[in-house]
Amino acid sequence: PTGIFEGKLIEGKEEGPGQFTSLEDKSVIKGVWANGELLPDSVTTVSRTATTTAKPTSAPTKKKSAKLSTEKLFHFTDNDCVYNGEMRDNQRHGQGTLTHSNGYTFQGEFLKGLMNGYGKWSHPRGDYLEGFYSLGQLNGQGSRLVKGESYEGEFMNNLPHGYGVCRESNGTTYEGDFEQGVYHGYGTWKQSNGTIYSGDFQNGVKDGAGVLTFPNGTKYEGGFKINERSGPGKITYPNGDTLTGNFVSDSIKTGLYTYSANSKNKTLAGTVVPWEAKAKEGKKDNQDTSKAGAPAVPVAATESTAPGKLTHADPVIAAALAKLPLDSVTLPYPDGVYHGEMYNNNVRCGYGIMLYDGGSAFLGKWFSDQPSGNGYMKYVSNNVLTGTYRGRWAEGKFHGVGTHVTIVADSQDPALQTQIIYDGEFEKGLRCGKGRVHTGNALTYHGHFANDLYHGIGFLREEYGFYKGAFENGEKHGKGMQNYQKISGAKTLEPFVGTFKNNLPYTGTGSVVRPTGIFEGKLIEGKEEGPGQFT
Repeated sequence: PTGIFEGKLIEGKEEGPGQFTSLEDKSVIKGVWANGELLPDSVTTVSRTATTTAKPTSAPTKKKSAKLSTEKLFHFTDNDCVYNGEMRDNQRHGQGTLTHSNGYTFQGEFLKGLMNGYGKWSHPRGDYLEGFYSLGQLNGQGSRLVKGESYEGEFMNNLPHGYGVCRESNGTTYEGDFEQGVYHGYGTWKQSNGTIYSGDFQNGVKDGAGVLTFPNGTKYEGGFKINERSGPGKITYPNGDTLTGNFVSDSIKTGLYTYSANSKNKTLAGTVVPWEAKAKEGKKDNQDTSKAGAPAVPVAATESTAPGKLTHADPVIAAALAKLPLDSVTLPYPDGVYHGEMYNNNVRCGYGIMLYDGGSAFLGKWFSDQPSGNGYMKYVSNNVLTGTYRGRWAEGKFHGVGTHVTIVADSQDPALQTQIIYDGEFEKGLRCGKGRVHTGNALTYHGHFANDLYHGIGFLREEYGFYKGAFENGEKHGKGMQNYQKISGAKTLEPFVGTFKNNLPYTGTGSVVRPTGIFEGKLIEGKEEGPGQFT
């Protein structure tokens, strides 16, 4: 087109910020040119009456590298957004702020024109999307708030993917695995009325094995299919009675009702009458009435004495002993006694219970004389319970998904105990893969592990705040953000955003807590650089 260019020429070609005025329609195009070509992302087309501008708002910034000598701070506008920040090779590169016409603002790091590194989208109404970006999408650890629903955890392409915690505006919470934005895998779902489900999810619904606990204390353990109880399952009532049977479409037709040890110690087997029918007859039973079709005591049943000659002071072990297969054997070992299935009369194989000298015990599957498969272990020392593990085993070691609980007694008052709970993946007895750690009732870490140490992307809650980012061999190492929340006597501190090395801030900007005080400014390779403040 024919017109007037105002700007810089190099060897006859437009270069850098400039303005082109058409002699045909008097329209004005303002943007950035490179080698005679107008960069589309930098363009603003202004009509004859428009007054928008597009020129550098500051002088070129000097850099150590000659390659970066053209990097500048720019303010420019395109059809959808306004950008203020650093550029390189006429692309958004470095720290910057991008404001869209829809009200959203992104503040963070860019690489070759795309969001890359730590950043945050935010909206005046309070919504935000914050975390680590790559190739323009939130990938890795992050958090978001959308219309009152919050999520904190792992992302892939802007969607929850991996482990995370979701809190809905109605009070419902979910903590567990996500896939492409929906509950998928293992998780715990809690409603505000006290209903809790822990177990498997598929595509956002309860599907697989799980435990559903109602507000009145009634608990169901068994299978689920598309949010309904399905397959083999057991209901345990608040008074200790149980009902075991096969569920179809959230209800049970036939089952075995077992009274608790505190009542008759008898069983009833027969047809189950729905709770609604029992209620109409005026009969009262301590049943789960929180859902329609909840089962009642079997009627027209035969009565028999509860099986099981073996007993134990621990009710969990006692119940397991009572359910041993008929062909189970009892065999002493140097470290205890084994009750259960065996192969060739000398190799523990199948389901079995090992009662160790000193009080420890294992209940679960065995193979080749070692725990293998699903199992439960309780650890006892000097007649005191010190921990438990429930989950997958292989060759006698934790292997797969499981929950390990360590019970720590207070040195001054042994009656005061703290539970340290790890819930996640194991490999050959060590934490490895995704997992989370709770100390007491507080979540202290969730993320990735390797060789029993924090390793990969994770979230760590500390005494004075929290850290989100990369770990290596148990230490903060790589890109991350250190947030300070509870430093006594200190003012509100800006988080440190950048890279970490050997557990310490290394290169970035924000607040750095030193043994002698607090530095606010910029760090380069662990050393203060440029304007700053030390308190």
